[in-house]
Amino acid sequence: MKKFLVFALILTVVGFAAGCKKSEQSSQNAPETQANPPQPKEFKPHKKHEKANKATAPLELYNESTLLASVPVEQYNTLTNQSIKVEDKDVQAILLKDLLKKYKMQGKNVILTGVVTSGTLSWDKANASNIYVYVTKNDLRIYSPDNALASTLPKKLLKLTVSATTEAAKTPPAAKQTETKKTAS
Repeated sequence: MKKFLVFALILTVVGFAAGCKKSEQSSQNAPETQANPPQPKEFKPHKKHEKANKATAPLELYNESTLLASVPVEQYNTLTNQSIKVEDKDVQAILLKDLLKKYKMQGKNVILTGVVTSGTLSWDKANASNIYVYVTKNDLRIYSPDNALASTLPKKLLKLTVSATTEAAKTPPAAKQTETKKTAS
């Protein structure tokens, strides 16, 4: 029985000594952690929502190579003058011919440039048809009830050029940036 009591006493002393060492180490580290509290992580939106929060570039209106106007995203609603129905939603829009008149643009062809694609319309077709430019949250879109015509036009509108030829400013802005990067390398 004495051996058991001595053994228990030794385990208690060893356990107490180990506990003291741990508390001593934690008390030495405690001032450091209090001096440098953990920094909260910076909020980063999910990649899926990152695109939605980015505002697009302003709408640029050109007559040949001359910039007539640059309409920032915040002023897109000032362009519109009517409400139309697109995919069962009422949206604010403007007829393409009204937009051309508003900025006093004239020429033989109207080139609508989007992110990747570009579409060219004759002056008569741009003024006679029912092509609308409507506002979404961060960009301008093109809508035409004529499916054959709509398939030749870009979905988003970044640049509108009035030209005497069909080739002026035909390269989309995204493609121009890529070409510039390649030539700079």
